[in-house]
Amino acid sequence: MSKDDIQLLSALALALTRYPRSTLQQLATHAGISKATLYRMARTREEVVERIVAHASGALADAFDNAGLEDQPPLQALHKLTTALLDIRQFFSFLLMNHWLTHMDRGQDPHETEECQHYIRRVHAFFQRGQEEGVFRADVPSLWLARSYDFLLFSMMESEQRGDIEPDAMVGLVEQLFLGGALAKQA
Repeated sequence: MSKDDIQLLSALALALTRYPRSTLQQLATHAGISKATLYRMARTREEVVERIVAHASGALADAFDNAGLEDQPPLQALHKLTTALLDIRQFFSFLLMNHWLTHMDRGQDPHETEECQHYIRRVHAFFQRGQEEGVFRADVPSLWLARSYDFLLFSMMESEQRGDIEPDAMVGLVEQLFLGGALAKQA
């Protein structure tokens, strides 16, 4: 996929995150492109969503796979994952929002889906490993650490989209806020 295609998908992902119920015409407007440009990429809103989901899912898998959650020192792995997720923040935010809305519309609990469970299991196992190594607090459930980290990332991304924080400050802010409460005393 070309850099221009990725930028277009990123703009569309951001537009759908902010305006999840947009029509195709509204989506083009929110993404700052013409309807003709959007039609060249996809003929329907569903096709747009499918293309974004496919790219975003691959980018998310790469971020997790390349962070070293299973074998790198925990603080190094957490930094790599945070940096990677914030680098793809438009896609990560889109996946979270789209996943939530899709399953809520179906009357399903979004947290119970295999997609959600797959990633939460990986982050949960990572925090458990970090606790066992004495890096993260052992008096806090590791699943709670995983969910807190996830929600902190999403909140940070939303704040950046609203212009409340600068993109360059995001990794440091996530690490300071999260680790300030998650680090074991001796780490």
